Amino acid sequence: MAIFQLLTYGGLRRSEVAGVEWDNLTREGEHFVLRLPDTKSGMDQDIKLQEVVVQQLQEYHHALVKNGHRVDGRAFISLSRNASHGKPLTDQSVNLIMKKYARKAGIPTKITAHMFRHTCCTLAIEGGAKPQQVQAHLRHKDLKTTRRYYENREKLADNASDYINI
Repeated sequence: MAIFQLLTYGGLRRSEVAGVEWDNLTREGEHFVLRLPDTKSGMDQDIKLQEVVVQQLQEYHHALVKNGHRVDGRAFISLSRNASHGKPLTDQSVNLIMKKYARKAGIPTKITAHMFRHTCCTLAIEGGAKPQQVQAHLRHKDLKTTRRYYENREKLADNASDYINI
């Protein structure tokens, strides 16, 4: 759930999720922040974490401690019963986890971790976020990337099909 929440609310890339370290989680005043080192832009960037994400991370942390796992370094580790057990997840593993749980939920579409980044963007737009806010949150280099989501939503909001009355 912690990975799912980070992808959905944080709009993280799968490589960013795989790279999350416990030390990257901080509190700035009343806000929880995740520092993302070495992002696609080559710079460290901070994202605000919603309370629901923080709660899931805390539950995950508690479960790791309870089961005797180390909680320093990378946050997300393999819990598989093979040679990777206890080692940091890879970005490919993040994708495989999302696919696995989508299948378990009966979702017929081929799900990828990146789809949750698109979901984050769409939910922010539908919630009323400005393009610049979404751009900053998703760490898009160019506003044109973010604007594509707005243009797709605008095509649906006042569509020619809305005027057809039979």
